[in-house]
Amino acid sequence: MAEPLFDSHREFERLSEAGFKREQAEAIVHSLQTVLIGGVSTKADIERLESANRADIERLESANRADFERLELAIEASGKEAKADIERLESANRADIERLELAIEASRKEAKADIERFELAYKADIERLELAIEASRKEAKADIERFELAYKADIERLELALKADIERLELAIATSRREAKADIGQLEARIEARIAQTATTHLKWLIGIAITLGGVIIGYLHYFAG
Repeated sequence: MAEPLFDSHREFERLSEAGFKREQAEAIVHSLQTVLIGGVSTKADIERLESANRADIERLESANRADFERLELAIEASGKEAKADIERLESANRADIERLELAIEASRKEAKADIERFELAYKADIERLELAIEASRKEAKADIERFELAYKADIERLELALKADIERLELAIATSRREAKADIGQLEARIEARIAQTATTHLKWLIGIAITLGGVIIGYLHYFAG
């Protein structure tokens, strides 16, 4: 009886290289091991088993190839569909972008127009304000000039009134000085007259005394002589 001629590892690698999944290759190798352990151990049995497995492998490869082809076709169809979707999406996005750009441009133009209107209104307001300020400045200047004129006229009137008052006061002082001088002259004259009158009275009194004394002396002389 010949010894079994089966290398499970080599068979697993061969099945994997043929395109079988790991689970499929392991299942086939396990089946082969089960058959060999069950009593099939001759080279002819192994060759028959390998031939049957080869046929199965070829059928699986053919089925896998068909599956791969269908998968490739499906992938290609999906790719085309995805490409078409991408193109539609790009077209829609492009349209949305164009609409957005148009909206942005319209908003920019509207904002620019608003800014220009605001600048015009602001400029007009500034011009009106400047005119109002200039008018107020002119009015204030005119008021100041009128006030200065009125103030100057008042000062001139006050100066004239003060000058007249000073002149009247100087005249009054001069008049008072003349009157005082006249009163002093009259007083001096009255004093002189009073002095003269007093001197005359005293002289008369002295003469009277002298006459009296002379009479007394003469009397005494007559008295002592007799």
